Amino acid sequence: MLIEVFRTVTVILGGLVAGYLSRKSGRLSADLSPEINRTTLVYLQPLATALALWGLKDPSWQTAFLPLYGAVLVFAMWPVGAGVARLLRLDRSAQGAFVQATMFSNTGFTYGIFLAFVRLGDEGAALGTIYTLSFMPLVYTLGFVVAARYAHESPPSNAAILREIVVKPESRNPLLAVVVGLLLHFVGPPRPSSMQLLSDVTIPASTAAFLFSIGLGMRLSAIRQHLRACATMHLLKFIISPAVGLGLAYAFGYLRPGNANLLEVCFIQAATPTAIMAIVISQAFNQSRDLANALWLTTNLSAIALAPVILYVTRLMG
Repeated sequence: MLIEVFRTVTVILGGLVAGYLSRKSGRLSADLSPEINRTTLVYLQPLATALALWGLKDPSWQTAFLPLYGAVLVFAMWPVGAGVARLLRLDRSAQGAFVQATMFSNTGFTYGIFLAFVRLGDEGAALGTIYTLSFMPLVYTLGFVVAARYAHESPPSNAAILREIVVKPESRNPLLAVVVGLLLHFVGPPRPSSMQLLSDVTIPASTAAFLFSIGLGMRLSAIRQHLRACATMHLLKFIISPAVGLGLAYAFGYLRPGNANLLEVCFIQAATPTAIMAIVISQAFNQSRDLANALWLTTNLSAIALAPVILYVTRLMG
C-alpha cells in the first residue's frame, strides 16, 4: 500500500510541481504547455494504451459495458451540477462552467487510468482505458450541447465534430491505439513478456508528461474568488459522484463475485476530479474561465491528497 501511495504521489505531484516551478523560475514558458500536451497525446499515450490493451486478460462480457457505465454517470451528474449551480446563485456564464466541471471528470492518464494502473497494473490501465471510450464522444456532443444552452450559441454539427476527431492527431491517435491494442489482444499473438517493462514505463511517463504540461500553465490566483463553488465541487466529485457510481455499479452487476477489478476501476473513475476538457469547453463557449480553472485546480490538487484513501478503499473491495 505504501509503495502504491508513494508511486502515485511522486508521479502526479512531482510532474505538476516540476512544471509549475519551471514556469515560475523562468526556465520554461507556459507557451510550451500545449506542445508538450500535444506531443504526449500524439505519441506517448497511444503507445501506452496499445500495450496495456494488448496485455489485457480475457475480459468478461461486463467489461464491454464500462464505456456505457461512464456515459450514464456523466448524464446522471448533469442535473446534479445544474441544480447546485442554481442554488449557488451563479450567473449564467459561471453556471455553464460549473455544470461542465461536474459532468466531466479526470478519468484519463492524468488521474483515473493512472490510479487504476497503480492498483491493478496493466489490467487496471486497460480497463480504465476501456471505461474512457465514451468520454471524448460525450465531450464533443453532450458537452457542446450543454455549453451552448448556457452560452446561447449553436454547437457545431455532428459532421464537423466527427471530422475534427478523425483529422486531428490529438484525438485520432489515441482512438487508433485502442483499436490496435484490442486487435492485438483478440487476433494477434500474446504480448511478449519483454513488453512488460515498456508498458510499466510508458504509462507513468505519459501521466508525468501531462501533469508537467498542466503545471506549466497552472495559475493559483483564481482560487480565492471562488472558494464557495470550489468547496461545493469537492462534495460533488468526492462524495456524491462515488455514491452514484456505486449505485450504478450495483445496477450493472459489478458488485457480484468475480467482478472485483471492474468494481475497483468504476469506483476509482467515479471519484476523479474535474477534467481539463471542462476548461476547454468553457473557453470555447466564453464561459467563466476563472471559475473553470479554479474548479479544475482545486479538485485535482485535493485528488492527489485523496489518492491514498481511494487506493485503500479499492483494496477493501478486492
